[in-house]
Amino acid sequence: MAGYYRISNADSAIRYYEKSLRLAEEINVDTIVSLSLENLGNLYLQKGMPYTALEHFIRNYEFWEHKGDQGAMAFTLCDIGNVYYSNSLYEVAKNYYLQSLHLFQKLNHKLGLSVIYNNLGMIKGVEKDYDSAIYFFNQAIRLRQQINDQFAVLHSRIYVAETYLKQNKPEMAITLLDEILYLMNNITLPYGEEDEYRISTYILRGNTWQVMKKYGPARENYQAALKLANRINSGYYQAEVYFNIAKLAYEENKFSEALKTAELASGLAKRFDNIGIYRNSLNLLARLNEKVNRHDLSSFYYKKSFFYTDSLLKEAITGKLKDVAKAIELYNLKVQNEKSEERHRRQQILWISIASILFLVLLSIAAYLRVLARSRKEFENIANASFEGIIIHDKGTIIHFNRKAEELFGRKASDMKGKAVYDFFTPEHREFVRDLGQSDQEANYRAEIEKPDGSHIEVEVLSKPFYYKNRKFRVAAIRDITRLQKLIRDNLILWTAVEQMPDMFLFTDKNGNVIYANSAFEKITGYKRHEVQGQNPRLVKSGVHNADFYKSMWKTLESGKVWSGEFLNRKKDGSLFWTRAIISPVKDERGEIIYYASVSEDITEQRKVAEEMRRKDLLYRQMASNLPDTAVFLINRELKFELAEGRALTEIGLKAPDFFDKNVNVVLSNNQAHLEEFLLKVFEGQFIAYLTRFGEKDFQVILTPLTDTDGNIILALMLMKDITESMQREKLLIENERKLNELLETKNRFISILAHDLRNPFSSILGFCELLQDNYFDFDDSKKIEFIGHIRHSAENTLNLINSLLNWSQLQQNQVHVKHVYVLASEVLKEAIESTEYMAKQKGIILKQQVEADTTLLTDPDVLSTILRNLITNAIKYSYPGSEVVVRGCLPVNGKCYEIKVIDHGVGIPKEAISGLFNLSNSRSTEGTAREKGSGMGLVLVKEMVEKLGSLVLVESVVGQGTTFTVRLPLES
Repeated sequence: MAGYYRISNADSAIRYYEKSLRLAEEINVDTIVSLSLENLGNLYLQKGMPYTALEHFIRNYEFWEHKGDQGAMAFTLCDIGNVYYSNSLYEVAKNYYLQSLHLFQKLNHKLGLSVIYNNLGMIKGVEKDYDSAIYFFNQAIRLRQQINDQFAVLHSRIYVAETYLKQNKPEMAITLLDEILYLMNNITLPYGEEDEYRISTYILRGNTWQVMKKYGPARENYQAALKLANRINSGYYQAEVYFNIAKLAYEENKFSEALKTAELASGLAKRFDNIGIYRNSLNLLARLNEKVNRHDLSSFYYKKSFFYTDSLLKEAITGKLKDVAKAIELYNLKVQNEKSEERHRRQQILWISIASILFLVLLSIAAYLRVLARSRKEFENIANASFEGIIIHDKGTIIHFNRKAEELFGRKASDMKGKAVYDFFTPEHREFVRDLGQSDQEANYRAEIEKPDGSHIEVEVLSKPFYYKNRKFRVAAIRDITRLQKLIRDNLILWTAVEQMPDMFLFTDKNGNVIYANSAFEKITGYKRHEVQGQNPRLVKSGVHNADFYKSMWKTLESGKVWSGEFLNRKKDGSLFWTRAIISPVKDERGEIIYYASVSEDITEQRKVAEEMRRKDLLYRQMASNLPDTAVFLINRELKFELAEGRALTEIGLKAPDFFDKNVNVVLSNNQAHLEEFLLKVFEGQFIAYLTRFGEKDFQVILTPLTDTDGNIILALMLMKDITESMQREKLLIENERKLNELLETKNRFISILAHDLRNPFSSILGFCELLQDNYFDFDDSKKIEFIGHIRHSAENTLNLINSLLNWSQLQQNQVHVKHVYVLASEVLKEAIESTEYMAKQKGIILKQQVEADTTLLTDPDVLSTILRNLITNAIKYSYPGSEVVVRGCLPVNGKCYEIKVIDHGVGIPKEAISGLFNLSNSRSTEGTAREKGSGMGLVLVKEMVEKLGSLVLVESVVGQGTTFTVRLPLES
């Protein structure tokens, strides 16, 4: 992905910026001088001329150094680093990036810091330290989000996706790239770069699918990139896309396609200065020709690639000579221009005279041609003024095609003349239109035109014959009726929907007289449509509502507003029914009311149910308010409370009015996350019971459906009983039982350690002592030293075990007191490593200290050292001789804690064994790689000491690959 905008014609851009630089230096415009130097450096870098690029960047740095602008100096140091990076001098590049980082940190320049972190991520990627690369990219993303630079965030995320691909995590890469592409389509990218970044994203997606061996999606992405590159006419990116398509075809064994596209890629890359693609295309062509047994061509492309690479190296030597030659050439041109200025002025006078004469001749010719063309022009003007497409054809061959016809057919008149008009109708209409077009009759018909993009439009055609100079022609007037036909279909759908709706629909004039009534009106009221047409809806009045009710309604409607309310109406048979109505005025284009539309729902049964519920409401409340330690709720289908009563309401800090007609999520949103889901199940007929907690109180909740006489569920009953005291008693019993079991298990384990792990080393000591005592004068000195070493080793193991048991005992009795002091992380790591070096050397294991980010910790250094010694000892025990154990200190991305990792490449820990590592009752020591013994106490002590420090210990392990223990220490606020 480009770090700056790619310019297709770099040479012309260089000439422009060289001229801009000279002018800016002459008139002392600092910003233009710097901008020109920067752009020239980038352009020469793009052309593969690194030393020339470097010269311009160094000039720019000296310019800003003289001005004392540290921010501009930092950006220019970054540019210099980019030159070395592009030429694979990564250590030099990193040095310049770090210098730039130092300046940006001093200035707290977030934009600059984000650029440098991004570049350091690129360096780490080249070094194959992919985790660090992603860390730096994420740092860049964090800063770019803070300054709300969405485009730059996407830029860094693309690098993250690219790193995932390098890590052989293509699924993660494709997921991130899909997200990036979606965001690209929903934010505004910088002008001139939107398509470039989409192209690069599509190419990377194609690469990712190709790695996954999914060639279809890979090809689709490359084609999408090619389409964009063609649209912006970028030869630079066309070369890159063709090269990737060629690689894909090569991988699919489609060598003919691969050869063709690789040749296209190399040609475009050379023409548009895409150096990397040109070199890679030559290598690919060499491999492809070798595959198809064209060994001479294969050799030719290998040599060409070699000599091209060699020519890039020569640029460093010849660049200065070219600059000198250019200066001499410019001086000679200046002298020649001064000599030829006078001669040029004389030639201009002669050319002006000749041009004047030619102009007069052309005017005369044009006047004569206008007279000849006037009648034809007048006809074309009349035809082009028509609102309909006009076509004149001779047996189908188009003679005239006006502008409206161009619009309808989506084609230019110049392209249509001489072609068969029938070919541009859809296949199903083509024969029909041809038959009518060749007849002698006037025809009026409908058909469909097929446009160049494949879309169809419906047209109405009026076609008739006419004769001119004894020849028959036909003229056709064509009108687009697509919208008209859609309107007709939509109106039919709307009318059908209104006719079939279950609610009553009335359409009246502005005086309220009925124009239309739907079938639901007939069904509900008993009146036929012809009985109400022209009548006023007062026909169904019940007489219950007074004059003020209707006066208020008409006042709302005549003001142009929508009215809604409930009516008690009378059917034709005299029975009463309730409706809930919405009446809306319909206005014309001037905003005047011309009609009224009314939709009315029969709510008679709903009103009956509501009345019945009101009758029962009092009974529910009386029952609920007298239940001890209980609250009773009634909830309707809208999940709103209709009743809340009971003594337990006070226990949750609420009163009955807090619930009425409010949604369960509003009143209980913080306590009952799943209540809405449970209630929906209750309204499906389920019975639900569960335990929950409000504040400090425990409740048992029972949810049950309530039905009407027809068995329809109308309400949900919720009972909440305070069971805090009984729960506390039960929890206390369970906790006491758990602690008792733990103590028993700990006691048994402790006795086992004392019985087994202490006996073994003492047995060893006694055995060797007896051997020495009985055979002292028979053994030579080397044998005695060997036995003494065994005795010492057993004694050390015994001492370590006793220390561990004492430490564990002190922890159990809370006798370990943590003393926090300030200490450097690197010093703690160094001390822990030094204390275990002898053990590591005995086994031939290398201990490495890596401090990625040193910082001051507020902790107990003795406790932390004990933790680290146990972890390092454990790592040495399970590592193979000759391997490495790394102790690393680092700051995670969030920066809220400090992490110390102990990493080995030993036997690893089975997944199912990890959960019991820190538990004395579960911990079982296994033999080390050199058959070392252990008690299993070390990691138990680590866990308890880490908790004493208020910290956390984590384990990651893969069997056969090794284990990483991470101690996460909180940083001081």
